[in-house]
Amino acid sequence: MKKKIKASDYISIFFKKLGVKHVFALAGGHLMHLMDSFVFKSNIKYISTFHETPASMMTKAYSRATNNYGVLMVTSGPAGTNSMTGVASAWTDSIPMMVLSGQFRVPTLDMKKKLRGTAPQQYFPVEMVKSITKYAKLVTRAKDVPKELSKAYIKSMTGRKGPVWLDLPLDVQGAFIEADLNKEINKAKKIIKNYEKKFKNKNNILKTIKLIKKSKRPLLVLGNGVKLSRSEKLSLKLVQKLRIPVLTTYSTIDLIDDNHAMYFGRPGLYGQRQANLIIQNCDLLISIGSGLHYELTGYNYKKFAKNAKKLIIDIDINELSKQNIQPNIPINSDCRVYLMDLLKACNNQLKNFKRNKWLNYCKDIRSKYKKIIVEKNLNKKVNHYNFFDSLSKLTTSNDKIVLGNAGFHAIIGWQSFKQKKNQKIFVEIGAGCMGHSLPSAIGSSLALNNAGVICVTGDGGIQVNLQELQTILTNKLPLKIFIMHNGGYISLVKTQQNYFSGRKIGSDAASGFKIPNFKKIVKSYGYNYNEIFSNKDLDKKVKENLNSKKAFISIVYCDPKVRLMPYLSTRLKKNGVMESESLEYQNPKLSDKEFKKVMIDGKKF
Repeated sequence: MKKKIKASDYISIFFKKLGVKHVFALAGGHLMHLMDSFVFKSNIKYISTFHETPASMMTKAYSRATNNYGVLMVTSGPAGTNSMTGVASAWTDSIPMMVLSGQFRVPTLDMKKKLRGTAPQQYFPVEMVKSITKYAKLVTRAKDVPKELSKAYIKSMTGRKGPVWLDLPLDVQGAFIEADLNKEINKAKKIIKNYEKKFKNKNNILKTIKLIKKSKRPLLVLGNGVKLSRSEKLSLKLVQKLRIPVLTTYSTIDLIDDNHAMYFGRPGLYGQRQANLIIQNCDLLISIGSGLHYELTGYNYKKFAKNAKKLIIDIDINELSKQNIQPNIPINSDCRVYLMDLLKACNNQLKNFKRNKWLNYCKDIRSKYKKIIVEKNLNKKVNHYNFFDSLSKLTTSNDKIVLGNAGFHAIIGWQSFKQKKNQKIFVEIGAGCMGHSLPSAIGSSLALNNAGVICVTGDGGIQVNLQELQTILTNKLPLKIFIMHNGGYISLVKTQQNYFSGRKIGSDAASGFKIPNFKKIVKSYGYNYNEIFSNKDLDKKVKENLNSKKAFISIVYCDPKVRLMPYLSTRLKKNGVMESESLEYQNPKLSDKEFKKVMIDGKKF
């Protein structure tokens, strides 16, 4: 039944009925109706941040951490442009969320004249964000609010999920409308629930079964689409049913525990050697929900899984025709639907499927190459690999961990962390936003009922959103923060050393980039903290941090000369083109004899 209701009240109640418990925002005049409705009409907790960029990152993390739905409110003008980085990150990683931006007034006449703006802080963000959202609309009539809100929500939650944006002028927010809220909510939920039914996989499943039966060296790669479609349990059932070796991407580190019998690691540019060798030796690659980005395939993509038929399942049809991946069998489907259909077929057609020779090969490769050989420290400081070894050992099942955003420490974390069953591990792999770790930990903690999320961040990255250290304290979030302090942008330092004869620009103190005194900073905010100076201090100091009941910061003084081990080399040619080797050629190189032994001759296998 329709009833008269204020538009901003309608919007806040819509999200309340969806189960949204928090809204992220930085207060602004052109948000006044929305702010009042969310807090005093719907009793949704208002999380006040110090900047819109980290607010948008928190919103993304909030959606990603659980089944919650992230909502961000920003006022007009620069507030909207500030939030676009987090929105772009959600777009890249396919995370659903909604931005509600305030606007000065309905600018119909001004827009027709194509004016740049007629009021302070007046930009029109919709045209700016269309390329990084699934739907963006300036709502100029209050009566359209129910339709546009429902449409935006449905768009963000169906197909390949992603962010949406509604620009709401003040007079639209404050106007009264006639609407049936329950009818719109139920309609949206029904459309989302029934979306899976559009995918028909019968022929695709028959092709999959045929290829599996024919293959001698099948391999599963499980990507982020498995998590986005809430298919984690289905994917593990498939692994158990098929007994096929499985690899995960950086986004799915937490999908299967490190000690699982069928788990053989994470391949890619910064991948684990055993995973790279296995993927380069398989004869059938079944990729479910992975974008197979260059970080995974390597830049020498023509030689990626060079001996394998590639069966790629992706909900985004555009992903099936990318330059670096040319699937033999492209399947445009929702991961959940495909997994359910394949499991049913397995029960009937793959009851006695065994590939013991291939499985034994993979186990042998894993036993030989899984352990990372850690270099001796040159500066008597903490080795990044030793830190992640300690963190892996001391964290427990059910811990929630943010493993960094971008940079050297994040790469080592992705490469070497040993995940346990039921842990949730969040990485920022798509957009690679510097400064994402801290707001990601805040958003994740709130979504997980104020959990003590563990946050690993770089000394450069944390500076980008340093002000949000206060947001943590204000909301009494018991975050466990580790600042990996190695004196600068070490990834950039190493790039300049390797390709530009050591000529440094803006990467360390000597070239104009100096890290501040974090001890003074954390003390000024009032944090409990410790400092970790060497490997021998690690276990004791990491444990002190993890055992704290309140927010705690560890400043970890890392050796800047530590190298990635193993790593894939790239050389700069005279014409300026970067040339990369394929995944099996990681450094330090295997001897010719050993390399020949681990690379399979398909005719003899």
